[in-house]
Amino acid sequence: MLTILIRAFIAAIFAGFLCGLMGVHITRLNLNTVAFSTAHAALAGAALAMFLGMEPSTIGLILAILTALFLGPLADLFHIPFDLFSMSLFSIYTAFAFIFISISPGGVISAQAVSSILWGSILTVTSGYTVFLSILFFLVLIYIIAFFPQLKSLLFDSKLAEAEGINVKAYKYSLMFLSGVTVSLILKLVGGFLVFSLLFIPAASAFLLSENIKLILCFSAILGSFSAVGGIFLSLLLDLPTGACIVLMATFILIISAVYAHFFGRLRK
Repeated sequence: MLTILIRAFIAAIFAGFLCGLMGVHITRLNLNTVAFSTAHAALAGAALAMFLGMEPSTIGLILAILTALFLGPLADLFHIPFDLFSMSLFSIYTAFAFIFISISPGGVISAQAVSSILWGSILTVTSGYTVFLSILFFLVLIYIIAFFPQLKSLLFDSKLAEAEGINVKAYKYSLMFLSGVTVSLILKLVGGFLVFSLLFIPAASAFLLSENIKLILCFSAILGSFSAVGGIFLSLLLDLPTGACIVLMATFILIISAVYAHFFGRLRK
């Protein structure tokens, strides 16, 4: 049991950092719908896998990553606004998920498998999953550090960044991909219904606390990790669903951040 808990806390730390870092970029660049479409791509992939008698998590992850990889280029190819195309995929994936669930053999087993994707189960993560999550975190961190000047310009004003010669489209595509991979992995921890909260609430708290983009990224990552770890403690203490407790902890931090910002203002340096 101790090993399971240690593994869960390590996974929560990396997941919180990942969601915090990617949440800032997603919200600042108005790529919020990436999270919705990739999460439901994972759900549709899992439902398809159950219909075919395959491993749900693996197929769901593959479809979510493919969606994140091709979402931006396809929207540009068909000259469809990104948000519109992304939400269209969200609806399509949801429809296919329900269809495959309804026709899959063994309804009870299917419902249990889908439930794990919808609600998550951080206490069932494996060592391999934790290692993969840590690798993704360090890749994202290296990417942000290596291209921080370009990303900073992009987050400040994408049109101005493009005028400065920055390949805005390439950076947006790469951020979409990293965000999609992050969402598809975090699903196992907090589930499809709550993953958006872990992405957006720490970022919202960070924007309340500072105006400096470096501090915003640091605050968001730290608060995301603190929310995940604190949520597990709360779940164990009150015997409540882990994913929901993580979101409650993040919400509590958001309220404290809002109160602090109201009375003391935001940090500028």
